[in-house]
This record gives sequence, C-alpha cells and structure tokens, in this order.
Amino acid sequence: MSRRLIPLFDRVLVKRIKLDVKPAQIGGVFIPESAAKNTGDNATGEVIAVGDGIEDKKATLKIGDKVLLPNYAGAPIKFSGEEYDMYREDEILAKIEN
Repeated sequence: MSRRLIPLFDRVLVKRIKLDVKPAQIGGVFIPESAAKNTGDNATGEVIAVGDGIEDKKATLKIGDKVLLPNYAGAPIKFSGEEYDMYREDEILAKIEN
C-alpha cells in the first residue's frame, strides 16, 4: 500500500521543475537579468496535489498545472524520499500555460 500526501483546505503540493523558457519569456513580462538571478532556475513547479479549498471557494489549480512560484513562501517537505513544497493557493504567483 503506497502512502499519499493530501493537502488540506487551500493548500497546494508542488514539485519544483526547470522549464525550457527563461523567466523573462513567461507571460511576456520583462525581468531584468539581476532579478532573474535572484529567482534561480527553480521558480517554477508542477502541481502534485490540491486541497478541496475553503468555505465556498473551490481550488483554482489542478494536478499537473505548471505554476510560477514566489521566492520566500511555501514550506519545504520531504515525503517518501522526494522533495516538495507546500503553498497556500493564494501564495502561488501564476499558472503557466503553453
């Protein structure tokens, strides 16, 4: 029996990934090179699990979505030998679409 990690309420479990695009290309927003260095290559992630939401607000994100992550938010989690980050949905900056 495999164990699963299921976020509660408005929390989102994210695994950091590296995209093939530079941060300045995401959404057409220009990010100076000095600022791009501060975000590192891991400013993006893939949604692994999503909570049910809170009160009358359902979760906006779904499993498999690619997202833009903030620098100083989220909680690092190690689970079953993998590294993840847990965020509140409103901490995630944007959803990345192709």
